[in-house]
Amino acid sequence: MEQQDINIEQHLHTLGRLPVPGSLLQNVQARLGQLTPEWAIRQYQLGYESRNLLEGDRGKQLTMAIAHFHNALHVYTSAAFPLERVQVLYELGETYHDLSQLPKKDRLANLEAAGTCYQEALQVVREYHLADIWLDRLDYTMRNNYQQRIEELKHRADIAKMNGGIHVLHHQPDAALDAYQQALRLYRLVESRLDEAIVLQAIGDVERALQHMDAAMEYYEQAHILFKQMEHRHDVATVLQAMGDVERSRHQETRAEQFYTEALDLFRQVGDRFNEASVLATMGKEAVLYKQVAEAHVPSPPEKAATWLPPSLSVSLEKLDAADTMPGQNHEVSQRAPLPPDDRETHERAHFVAHTDSSFSPGRENRQRKRYVWLSGLLAMILLVIIGSRLIQVMPPSASSLLSVSQCPTAPASLSPSAHGIGVIKTASGDCIGISDGSFAFDVAPPRTDGVLKEQAAAKLRANDRSGAMKLWEQATRQDSSDAEALIYLEDAQVLEAGRPYITLVVGTKITGAQIDVEGERSILQGAYLAQHAYNLQCRAPQCQLVYLLIANSGNDAQNAAVVAKQIVQAASYNHTIIGVEGWSTSQDSLNVVSALTAAQLPMVASAASSDILTNISPYFFRVAPPDQYQSKLAADYIQKSLHSQRVALFVDTSNAYSASLARSFMQDMPAQYIVVKETYTVGTYAQNNALVHTALQDVSSYHPDLIYFAGYSRDAITLLNELQKEPLLARLPVMGGDDLYNILGDGSQHVAGLDRLIFTAFASPDEWQYFRLSAQKPSFFQDYTQTFARKSVASDQTYGDGIPNGEAILSYDALRVLLHASQSAFAARQAPLTGQDLQQALRHITGKQALQEVSGRIAFGQDGDPQDKAVVLLNVDKQGRVNLISTQGQFE
Repeated sequence: MEQQDINIEQHLHTLGRLPVPGSLLQNVQARLGQLTPEWAIRQYQLGYESRNLLEGDRGKQLTMAIAHFHNALHVYTSAAFPLERVQVLYELGETYHDLSQLPKKDRLANLEAAGTCYQEALQVVREYHLADIWLDRLDYTMRNNYQQRIEELKHRADIAKMNGGIHVLHHQPDAALDAYQQALRLYRLVESRLDEAIVLQAIGDVERALQHMDAAMEYYEQAHILFKQMEHRHDVATVLQAMGDVERSRHQETRAEQFYTEALDLFRQVGDRFNEASVLATMGKEAVLYKQVAEAHVPSPPEKAATWLPPSLSVSLEKLDAADTMPGQNHEVSQRAPLPPDDRETHERAHFVAHTDSSFSPGRENRQRKRYVWLSGLLAMILLVIIGSRLIQVMPPSASSLLSVSQCPTAPASLSPSAHGIGVIKTASGDCIGISDGSFAFDVAPPRTDGVLKEQAAAKLRANDRSGAMKLWEQATRQDSSDAEALIYLEDAQVLEAGRPYITLVVGTKITGAQIDVEGERSILQGAYLAQHAYNLQCRAPQCQLVYLLIANSGNDAQNAAVVAKQIVQAASYNHTIIGVEGWSTSQDSLNVVSALTAAQLPMVASAASSDILTNISPYFFRVAPPDQYQSKLAADYIQKSLHSQRVALFVDTSNAYSASLARSFMQDMPAQYIVVKETYTVGTYAQNNALVHTALQDVSSYHPDLIYFAGYSRDAITLLNELQKEPLLARLPVMGGDDLYNILGDGSQHVAGLDRLIFTAFASPDEWQYFRLSAQKPSFFQDYTQTFARKSVASDQTYGDGIPNGEAILSYDALRVLLHASQSAFAARQAPLTGQDLQQALRHITGKQALQEVSGRIAFGQDGDPQDKAVVLLNVDKQGRVNLISTQGQFE
């Protein structure tokens, strides 16, 4: 009998790569007493090998790996083999996670299975006091898994909401309610309050159409509470108008009048004249105004609007139009006005569901049909975008749509196939966006004097003449020594010439177009170049990997950042030396890229993106600048304790991530009665239209403020400062703001009046080392910056900078230094080519005891990716135009 048992065990070993079915395993265990550890080791090895096979049917390989890992778990019990069980559970969870990424697999079920494995592994680690490294690893994987489960639930909720909208269009109220209720449950599960409010209003619309007025009012009231809590005034107004309609149908005229009056006031506040006129008409007032405004806001018919769409989408729209147009009806469109600028956020949510009105009412069918035609096209576009975004995740690199290298002035406004992902496109607004390795020059506009040389160098590189390109870049840097773009391309070429191993990092910028802060972005490239050059100079050991930089430009429009992020992901799938990203400098762009980079497991260290929204947004997102709440608190304290100002005029763009976050934090730190007026504007408009600023200041002056807090960007603030000189009542008011106002001092392209009234917070200053009496320990960065950039152009007598770096240059330098430090740590531990995951794990270990002392101060990341207790400074400008450090907050060393 003993000999027979041994034969059975040997036979199991000879089964090779076949996992043992559960029933057979139990039978064998019953006969052998227990399986041997050697057999479990073999099963673990087979599972690991199956999971990491790169060829063949990926789904079958992962399923096989799961079976092998389960076999090993039958032997590796917690009591006998706790460490081995944790290792197997971890690999099993990772395999389920891999399986969740494949098409045609139940993503949520596999993510749930992975989460169960991680949770059990964590319990074993805690129970048996295993090494802390397992706590860190499981903490990260569980957070990442949780985030992906949330994203999947959110995606399913989005689909359910869209299905509800489609059922509305096809007059299927019961199906619409079912879909909306499903979406509502999921949105509440993932705590997406904005989407929850949108769906609540949509359900109310359907219930009202079905004449279920009590139910409609209940849902409207819930939506109203949520929109009001989030300060979405336009949405609050639309719900109030709908509630008025419900009360009117109940013949409760007094209550209806109250709701209409509140809605009217809000529509006037946000500047929505069309809906203002609509409410007035509903109330039986000023019908002439309603007619005039309605006629002024009739948009183009969908057949004209579709001409810019791809042919396939245009055909889809035509089919939808034909299906949704009843015989004998005119092919019309909605007369709904566009939303006002300060409620672009509402517009961007495609909040069409909340405005379907009583679409199932036979008496209103003819009036609503014209709206459905336009909504059908919108739904089709949204559906295609969502489906397309899901397909991008599963397409092989050869099938993905990528950018090709081309001269942007002649490039088409579309994406061209390319295997390597390096290249640029020209947007509809004429902006050049994409990724460059030197084969395209972004920063060529005046006052750049070396633009032609950089373009010639790019042409040489595209022709595979690297040597010729290097000579032209050298000439460009002599002509304009402040141009870090040319210096980066030259450094990259020297890295390739060295023939040594290297890693590639991408620097995300906004360096083209009439964007907000050209000088700030140029400073960011300067900081990145200095970090790259200094690192490569010191990287002499044979095992040291050099650093190569790619420049990614998203241009003027923050929406372009998502396009460029997908290009980075594609480039990384082709070029495995790409392991991380430094950037973006603005919060809105960072918000738009983080999802794609996280999905591709590419860590990002932002230099100056400071919106509070970004805190804990992704385990792959880090930043060296603290959240806005830190700089707003420093500003609020100074206003109250030093300036003693009690009448503050606040300027804010509520739809911009940076502006809204800074203003929100500032309002939380200031007594409510101190803010006498909140002036809303749209980022970028002040820089383009002085008249808007003039009108805003006239409005503000009636409140007699004693200080202006400008939550915005430097380009708009420059116009504000200049226009203030023309307002006698406001001419000497102090103007305060956030870190981006630092860039006003670097913009030599225009005169700025009243700089001596400017006070602003920042995340770095060259004076911090003297302020903290650490001049003797001042890093070489300052000397390197002066030697590199404070020289004159050989083509003119123009001086490019005074040799003093601003906060943007310092933070960019630090961000890249952090990435390089993490890459060194990861490589020392791995001694193999690095991945984005390796770099991310190393970044997560830059914590309290492993903190880095960089130019901007001490950097130690928390679990949320934010620097902990990072130093913030308060600066002002004197009459000589010099920047002075007033006070600080946080830990510098």
